[in-house]
Amino acid sequence: MSIHDCSITPNKPIALLLARRELSSLVHESVLLEGINFTLPEIQTLIDGITVGGHTLSDQQVAINQSAAWKSLFERIKHGDFLTKS
Repeated sequence: MSIHDCSITPNKPIALLLARRELSSLVHESVLLEGINFTLPEIQTLIDGITVGGHTLSDQQVAINQSAAWKSLFERIKHGDFLTKS
């Protein structure tokens, strides 16, 4: 079965909404891969613009940069200027 055989119609706005809802989890998993041990609530706090104790500023900046990168990707997809299949 290929993707073209699927009866589900792609819905970009809903897909972006669901991805944005998972932003904290996406950032959390990304920074864990970098060896930076933030908890999910700490990541959510950082994304909300509040620093958290017990971590270096450089580790916090990595998490903030990851969040910005994901948000930028979402915006590019929303406006159609990311790689898309014609």
